[in-house]
Amino acid sequence: MNDKQNVSTGRAWLCALIIIFSGFLFGMMIKKIAGTAALLMPALGVGPSSIGSLVSAISVLCVIMAIPIGGVIAKYGPRKFVLAAFALAALGNIIGALSTSQEMLYVSRIIEGAGFGIFAPAAPSLIASYFPPEKRGLPMGIWSTYVGAGAFLVLILTNVLVDFNEPNTWSNVWWFIAIALIIMGVLFFIFVRPEEPQKPAKGAEKGHPIREGLKSLPTWLLVASFMFYTFGFIAQTTFMPTYLKTILGIDPAMANIYTSILTLAMIIGGFVAGAVLKKTKPENKPRLFLIFAVLCGIVTSLSFVYSVEMIIPFAVIGGLIMQFVPAILFANAPDTAPRPALIGVAMGIVSFGQNLGGLTAGTFSGSIIENLGWGMMTATLIGVAVCSVIFAIAYVFSMKKRMAKDSAAQAPAGEAAAE
Repeated sequence: MNDKQNVSTGRAWLCALIIIFSGFLFGMMIKKIAGTAALLMPALGVGPSSIGSLVSAISVLCVIMAIPIGGVIAKYGPRKFVLAAFALAALGNIIGALSTSQEMLYVSRIIEGAGFGIFAPAAPSLIASYFPPEKRGLPMGIWSTYVGAGAFLVLILTNVLVDFNEPNTWSNVWWFIAIALIIMGVLFFIFVRPEEPQKPAKGAEKGHPIREGLKSLPTWLLVASFMFYTFGFIAQTTFMPTYLKTILGIDPAMANIYTSILTLAMIIGGFVAGAVLKKTKPENKPRLFLIFAVLCGIVTSLSFVYSVEMIIPFAVIGGLIMQFVPAILFANAPDTAPRPALIGVAMGIVSFGQNLGGLTAGTFSGSIIENLGWGMMTATLIGVAVCSVIFAIAYVFSMKKRMAKDSAAQAPAGEAAAE
């Protein structure tokens, strides 16, 4: 703790901002397909189902790596793993930019997925190491918006870098991200150097009790709700530009701008959610998650049914609401761990559920739209929203039971101390 306290606030924020801006680039990397789909389809001769596969490809390794990666990072420290993530992400983007076929681009997305699968759990661990618990709220709150911020930035960037009359200009986006990742990787290597590597948790030398963490029912219920939320979120943001273009007749560049309004609203929503969470008592946070699971379910169900006149209201209101679920999730997930030493396992389960939701959305949503139409996609999203709410309700009751059990366990100790 003394080492953390000796790190100046300026130094801590410099390192945090490098990691956060790097997170924006990783967010751009995983969300770049949405803005370039209108170019990729004619350039590679593919349809919406293939675009969905390219979206889901990045989640394949993330699903596999999610749970074990937390334990490995805890043992060896997060810095070297973040550097490896930069290398893999840059390599994936370079290979992607050179791709001339769907198969080659798919391989590049798996390499990008390996980088993202390492970066996602390692980066926030590194940010947290620079701040004491009472000062982590703001930097971690900003961090929680990195995917939304990346999605917003890449949509704006796509309009600048590509010519929608020249399909092959999609690769310009890949080259930009690759170069930016290399630059940020160098800055990370130079400046982000924790004074003392994180020590393994007590008892880790005898083997981390991962099985105990995996048996936490509240964790799995919370993550299950979040997984279904993620399915709806990925389907919504990936195919919103396509819906605006093909159904509402919006120009591709304008469709990207409208979609960027939604993602910008989500970024703002992240800060609003942080302020709300700061004033919410711990025992009320599970219920807060349920409330916004319901609201997000409503927004998700309306993803592909609004008219031209409702584009901006949907983007603004929907974006503000949608960001509350991930913000509340990251605040609640550590509390679902049976004990502090198992928080890493809980976050690994979160990453697993998040990426599994993204993987299934990318795999199935494009095929549903292409083969069954937008109406069936809406019906699917309604079903997904209902499942998210059901698991959120179960999580609230499970967490209530956990809190009651913890209170009962602490009561005898308190009475004994009083005596």
